[in-house]
Amino acid sequence: MVQIQDVTPVDDDVARSGERLRLAGNAAYASGDFEAAVRSYRESLEAAPPPSPSAPFALGNRAKALLKLGRTEEALADAERCVAACPPGSPYAAKARFRVGEALEATARAERDGRDEA
Repeated sequence: MVQIQDVTPVDDDVARSGERLRLAGNAAYASGDFEAAVRSYRESLEAAPPPSPSAPFALGNRAKALLKLGRTEEALADAERCVAACPPGSPYAAKARFRVGEALEATARAERDGRDEA
């Protein structure tokens, strides 16, 4: 008899914890506390990393918060991870790619502005 095991078990408590922390990040972002938002999104990803269903959202949101803080290279890395974490056919994939574009634009602007000061 063949027994099939799920090699990536999803713990509902873990998923709920990750989602709760992501929503806390959203609240911090909405209030303009981008540092707190970044912390909450990091904690969300620690609690429920990819392939957790909330991970792409946490990565995309953290990328946006990092952009608000001017941390463009970190934002780009998160945006790229967000694209990779989106399941095939995910409706969020377009927004994830948009985040990459935002991060690339901000990174180029930061590099250009840095050269202008030299």
